[in-house]
Amino acid sequence: MNKPFKNIIPDKFCIGGVEVTIKFADNETNRNNYGVSNPFQTEIVIQNLANNRTISQAQKCQTFWHEVVHYILDAMGEKQGEDNERFVTCFSNFLNEVIQSCETKEPKKED
Repeated sequence: MNKPFKNIIPDKFCIGGVEVTIKFADNETNRNNYGVSNPFQTEIVIQNLANNRTISQAQKCQTFWHEVVHYILDAMGEKQGEDNERFVTCFSNFLNEVIQSCETKEPKKED
């Protein structure tokens, strides 16, 4: 079995017809924040460092899906707030688990 989506973060994707770019940064000004969704800049920024520690690729993937959920909710006009953050975290954790655990079979070779 093959896991083609394991710890993959794209360079860009589309939501609602808008192309969103993924960027990586070493952010020292917001040390507890692993990522941010910025619809006005059409980007998601994922941190490489938080609290002077390198963030693992698995955590970056989790952060990516967390920020994607924020981006979708924003595109839907849903309010963003503290109550919403619990929903986003829970939903993105389940979404990430599904995506990370996807398995595919190798295609059969035709004669």
